[in-house]
Amino acid sequence: MAKVVPISEFKSKISRPATTSNFYVEVGLPAGSEFTNFLSEKGVSLGSGEAGDQYTLNLLCSEASLPGSSLATFEITSDYTGVTERHVHRRFYDDRIDLTFYVNADNYLPIRFFEAWMDYITGAANSGDNTSSSKSYNYRINYADDYTSEQGLKITKFERDSYSAPDSSLTGILPLSSGFKPTGGSLVYTFVRAFPISVSSMPVSYDASSLLKCTISMTYIRYFIDKAADNSSETPTTSGSKQTPAQQKEAAETGQSNSSQNRITLTGQDYTRRRQGLD
Repeated sequence: MAKVVPISEFKSKISRPATTSNFYVEVGLPAGSEFTNFLSEKGVSLGSGEAGDQYTLNLLCSEASLPGSSLATFEITSDYTGVTERHVHRRFYDDRIDLTFYVNADNYLPIRFFEAWMDYITGAANSGDNTSSSKSYNYRINYADDYTSEQGLKITKFERDSYSAPDSSLTGILPLSSGFKPTGGSLVYTFVRAFPISVSSMPVSYDASSLLKCTISMTYIRYFIDKAADNSSETPTTSGSKQTPAQQKEAAETGQSNSSQNRITLTGQDYTRRRQGLD
């Protein structure tokens, strides 16, 4: 019921909205070595770890959309006089998700990678007289199990204080790396059986230069949501930035805030600079 709400309580409830600029996209690959071998033939070598091109590809994703779904219903009009009921019979998921990537000048990685993935899907091959430039060029589509990423495409939505580093040497490193502990809100969207279905055109002109971006549409059959996993062996604690001044003072007096005060918190600015290669 309605009641008088103190300003302090009102501010504590709504003064920390989620932002749109803190997220991380992981582009997974189809299982097996056949796809990676095909990428190598196309001149795309993703490597592994934070020094590899797959890590770079993930960081280059500048725009994404959190997916949605809807429930399909049918009407029942004859059970109760003058009443129309609706019962759910199916859940529908969005049929695609658009991802926008910055294109790096070194090797145009997003363009080359997704074009190669789509070539693999269509079974494109250059052998004998059947070359890409041939007038009679033909291809044969691969099986879906070979080109879909079962649960590799993920979007992690977090906040600037969602992760903290127990060691100052980890400041500015990707928050999902080993050693970071989730201390705030986070969501992980995992897309099942995802693969690219289109690469949007990218206009170029002699006008004032701007960043070249590549937009990819990927389809999937469904998604599910989970909380980000804890990559450390330590028990997550509440970040100091989420405590009120009174709580921080009380914790300091009892000697319980040392670990929270000494923790290095990854800020949105640190992460943005890391994504843009400024650090």
